[in-house]
This record gives sequence, structure tokens and C-alpha cells, in this order.
Amino acid sequence: MPGMPRRLFSATPSKLATFADCARRYRYADVDRPTPPKGPAWAHNTVGAAVHAALRSWWDLPVAKRTTGGARQLLYVLGVRRTLRRPCSRVELHHLPSGTVAAFEHTERSLANHVRRAEDIAEDITAATERAAAGEDPDAAFPAVPGQQCSWCDFRPSCPTGQAAVPARETWGFLSEDDVAT
Repeated sequence: MPGMPRRLFSATPSKLATFADCARRYRYADVDRPTPPKGPAWAHNTVGAAVHAALRSWWDLPVAKRTTGGARQLLYVLGVRRTLRRPCSRVELHHLPSGTVAAFEHTERSLANHVRRAEDIAEDITAATERAAAGEDPDAAFPAVPGQQCSWCDFRPSCPTGQAAVPARETWGFLSEDDVAT
């Protein structure tokens, strides 16, 4: 309708990263209903999946029940700044098996760059979704980006482009030899 504001896109870091990596994978995960069948779970993703499930559960809580203590280890820098209106510039990734901590200290400029990139991706997602809704072939609106990532894509069973790109990896293929032997 003329004069009406455009509907906001509900973006998450996961959705934005998925679309940036492969628009087809985004379509399979977030647009197509029913969702195409996924392949088996990956052994190296179990902790990450648990963290994402906890984060999703936290966001599903009523606002009054969301505490900063419960979210401290789960929120991204921008989420903390915008949602909790608290200054935050450091993000850490903890690799539990090795105890390694990778940290990055953001600046106002680096945060602005991330926001701009996220807004651009969100606009691209909205445009692709609108084109598909208007009748464009979904495979054209959400093109596959074939490459090595196709060997471990969750939607490999549903994606002929990915299947043709590279051979499939075994679900334990990213574990170290020590992990497989135990």
C-alpha cells in the first residue's frame, strides 16, 4: 500500500550468514515449507547446536524473564548493545575441547561496518523473497553457490547443484583422529 512502511525483516546472525554463504541453503532452511529433508547431524556441531538452541530459547522467553546473566555468554556484541542498551565491544569464541579463546575487540567503525553489511544482506534476502513470491523461479531468486561447503551442507540431499559440485563428506569428517579413535 502506498505510504505504508516496509515490513521489517527479522534478522539473526545465523540467517544472515546462511544467505551470505548460499542463498539456496537459506531458502531451504528459512523460506520453503515444508522444509526439505536434511542430511544427518554432524559430530563436530553438537556443542554449537546446543548453544544455538539455548540462545533461541532465551529469545523465546517473555522480555521480563530475559536476564543479562542468562544471556551473557550467548549474545553477540550488537545484540547486547541494541537489546540491553549496554556498552559492549568484545566478542569471544570459546573452543571447549582445547580451552582456546579467540577474542576480538570491536571499534565503533568495525561495528558500523558489520551493521551496514547485515542491512545489505537483509535487503538482499527481502528482495529474493519478494521475487520468488511474485513468481520468479525460486532457484533463480535464491541461487546455489557451489563449492567445498556443498560436501557438508545440511540440504545436500535436496540440492542437485551441491551434489554435482563435490563429493559428500562423512559426518565425522571434521573430527580429529584422536576424537574418532575414542
